[in-house]
Amino acid sequence: MARIVLPPPPLPALTPGAVIVTSPAHLTRLGGLVPLTPDRRPNLILTAGAPLPLTAAHDAATIFGRLPLEMFGSSETGAVATRRQEHGNEAWGPLPGSECRTDPDGCLSVRSPYTAGWQTTGDRAEMDGTGFRLLGRADDVLKIEGQRVTPFQVEQALLALPLVDAAAVILAPDSSGRLAAVVVPSTEAQAVLAAEGAFRFGRRLRRALAETLAPAVIPRRWRFVDTLPTRALGKRDAAALAALFRPTS
Repeated sequence: MARIVLPPPPLPALTPGAVIVTSPAHLTRLGGLVPLTPDRRPNLILTAGAPLPLTAAHDAATIFGRLPLEMFGSSETGAVATRRQEHGNEAWGPLPGSECRTDPDGCLSVRSPYTAGWQTTGDRAEMDGTGFRLLGRADDVLKIEGQRVTPFQVEQALLALPLVDAAAVILAPDSSGRLAAVVVPSTEAQAVLAAEGAFRFGRRLRRALAETLAPAVIPRRWRFVDTLPTRALGKRDAAALAALFRPTS
């Protein structure tokens, strides 16, 4: 099997039955590529290093003809579970030989051929049959006006809105103690944003979130971007996200 290194763009070199091993950093930058014909589609697309945005999963399916297989794991546990996203936040299914459960604090625990017994991770999770859904990092729990919340919870509420393609929620880098949101508007929302302006569009999102979230945990500050800032392997760039809310002068 030929080895194709990303980048450069691999599409012209793909052969039938190819396997693409990549990262979210590449799969979130597929815009403008022409879908492959059935005879040139890969058998498998593997991605790891960070959660893959749902829109990127759908873009990959359109271009390559199949959804990417995401891998979940860590240096302490090795590869643990996989999933394919079709509707968003699908459960992760353990790999053969791996077992998963939650501890009394709601953190994911893993036992696999690469661990010495059960290994507790820093990820909050809920079990879903034999699999699990991630609920954010345990050290990301915030308390805002007496309300306990994780940025992940607010991000999931945003992603449930048809106006939002991707979102990152952080604690505002000021003394307000409020949440701030960086949002990639959906295709249909881009026209709304252009017509209403950022302030009114942010207020529209706040009204929509009020149907599922307590007022205290709804983001008060907003930034709208084409893509979320990321580091290597597609992991979010926390410093770049915070910089979007700092004065430019």
